[in-house]
Amino acid sequence: MPLPVSPRELVSLTGLYNHSDFGIAVAPVGDLTGDGIDDFAVGAKGGGTKNGGYVAFYSGASTQPFVVVDASVQHEFYGSAIANAGDLDGDGMDELAVGAWGADEGPANSHEGRVDVPRGRWIRDTGWGIAPIVSREVWVRQGSEKYDLYGSTVTSLGDLDGDGASEVGIGATQSLVGLSTGGGYVDVVSGRTGELLFRMRGATTDAQFGRGIAGPGDIDGDGRADVAIGLPFDVQGGTYSGSAIVVRGLPNVGTPVCAANATANSSGSVARLVARGSTSKTADAMFLELTGAPLTRPVLFLRGSTTTLVPFGNGVWCAGGQVVRIGRKTTDVSGAANKVFRPTAIQVGSTLVFQAWLDDPLAGGAGFNASDAASLVVVP
Repeated sequence: MPLPVSPRELVSLTGLYNHSDFGIAVAPVGDLTGDGIDDFAVGAKGGGTKNGGYVAFYSGASTQPFVVVDASVQHEFYGSAIANAGDLDGDGMDELAVGAWGADEGPANSHEGRVDVPRGRWIRDTGWGIAPIVSREVWVRQGSEKYDLYGSTVTSLGDLDGDGASEVGIGATQSLVGLSTGGGYVDVVSGRTGELLFRMRGATTDAQFGRGIAGPGDIDGDGRADVAIGLPFDVQGGTYSGSAIVVRGLPNVGTPVCAANATANSSGSVARLVARGSTSKTADAMFLELTGAPLTRPVLFLRGSTTTLVPFGNGVWCAGGQVVRIGRKTTDVSGAANKVFRPTAIQVGSTLVFQAWLDDPLAGGAGFNASDAASLVVVP
């Protein structure tokens, strides 16, 4: 409950349970209560009805909690990291990403960790005491290995994949006292779908790569938000001196193929396909970005093993050799679509040529076209 405040404080709040570490994380959540004043959330890694942590949502107007979201079971440390993720489901209300690094997705005390994103509308409806008409979470992700501590950090990074929603950065420090399993890693996850866009790993055990994550904006001027990562226990500058890096959010890793030969489609543009992320087999972090395609039409992403140049519908086809389907998408109102590609099953040294088939009945003729292509070589 609120405590007396000094002249500089608007309000002072205390935890709802003993031994809860209330205030370990705080975040704005936008106006969930609908009164025109922004609200906020406070995380506590202990306490709650399950003694596993909780997140209390406070009215900005009254500074009183209007809903409390609890951990599923004890010792999850749910709420130890929270971040405003923006409006991910398009309903006009912001979502909150919540880390629970102690969550056991396998055996007891395995601490793989978890991050979930409760919907702003679900939080509001629950706080108002009405039955929510939407599912609780936009998405949920778990750590994959014992002691990953997935969700040690969560943050909003800005829109890296061009779908209009901010991506979420998730840190897995892989470090408990006496139980370190690696150098840590950071997942960059689609805010819209929860799908992994790419993963970055720390090289040094116990450096806690990903303990700090932030979206500093577009540092290198390539039109994409970049990612800042902290390693507080890194030793390269001295004993536990720590370090920080800034990495490109989604760098272009492919070489354009037949860009000069591709033809315009019914959108009035030539469809361009770019491969972003990493060409590394082990990084498992490749992302295909299509722009300039026919609006709100099906597209099919494919990959070949060589380059070619043959007539194809109203355009040309460039991906030759063994051609394999990757997946189907529908473009948005701007003619864009994205597709994650997993290179883990591809042999190192293989050449990949990515291209997209475009359904284009409005153009007449054959009724279909193709994007240009992007070529790359898979590395270890």
